[in-house]
Amino acid sequence: MHVAKRDNDAAVVELDTQVSSGDRDGLDSLEDVCSGLAGQGVRCILLDMEGVQTAPSVFLATLASLQKRVHSLGGEIAVIHPTSRMRKLFRVTVMDRVIGLYGDERSALEAVHKHVEEMRAVLREELSSPQKLVRLKAGVRLARSGEEQGFDVLSEFLADEDPVVRLQATLSLAAIGGARVVAPLVRALSDKEYRVRMYAAEALGKIEDARAIEPLKAAVRFERNRNVIFKANQALDQLLRQDQARAPV
Repeated sequence: MHVAKRDNDAAVVELDTQVSSGDRDGLDSLEDVCSGLAGQGVRCILLDMEGVQTAPSVFLATLASLQKRVHSLGGEIAVIHPTSRMRKLFRVTVMDRVIGLYGDERSALEAVHKHVEEMRAVLREELSSPQKLVRLKAGVRLARSGEEQGFDVLSEFLADEDPVVRLQATLSLAAIGGARVVAPLVRALSDKEYRVRMYAAEALGKIEDARAIEPLKAAVRFERNRNVIFKANQALDQLLRQDQARAPV
C-alpha cells in the first residue's frame, strides 16, 4: 500500500492484498496513512482497489471507522476501480451506503468534492442555529476542515458568558491544534474560569509556537491558581526546550 498520487486536497492510495486480507499491520498502516492525509488537509481520499477480489469483515469495519474519522475532519473516502466481486460485497454488506464506489478517478473526485461542499454548506447553516451547542459543533467541524469561519466561531465562544461554553471552545481549539489556535488560546490564559486558563496553558505547551512563551511567562508570574501555574510552567518548559533545540549551534 502506498500513496500513488497527491494533488492539492486529493490523494490516491493504492491498496494491496496485505491490507485487504485483514492483516493487522496492513490495517494499522492504512489507518495511519489516511489519518495522516486528512490531518494534512487532504479532503478527498481515494482508495484504489483494482485487483482486490475479496475482503474480510475487519477490513470493512476499518473502512467504516476511517470514513467517520475523515468526515469529522471535513473530508470523505471513496473507492475507485472496484472489481465486480467487491461491488457485490459492498452492496451485500450495505457498505456502499457508507463509502462510494466509482469506476474512475475523475468521477470519484467530482462526487466527493460535491459531497464535501454540501456538508460544509450544512455546517455553515448550522452556525445560525439558536442553540449554542449546535453552533459550537459546526464551528469545530469547519475549523477542522481548515475553514477560517470555524476558527472565528470558536474564538467568539471564548468570550461567551457561560464558563462551560468557554471551556468547550478551549478544549476544541486545543484538540485542533496548529498555528491558528495559538492567538485565541493565549487570550484564554486571561479567562475568569481557572479550568479554561489551565487547559489553554496545557495546549500551548503542545503546540510548537514560540509566540506562546511570553504569555506563559506572564501567566506564571501573575496566576494564583496552583493548577494553572503547574500547567503553565510545564508548557513553558516544553516550549523553551523546543526553542533551544531549534537555535543554531
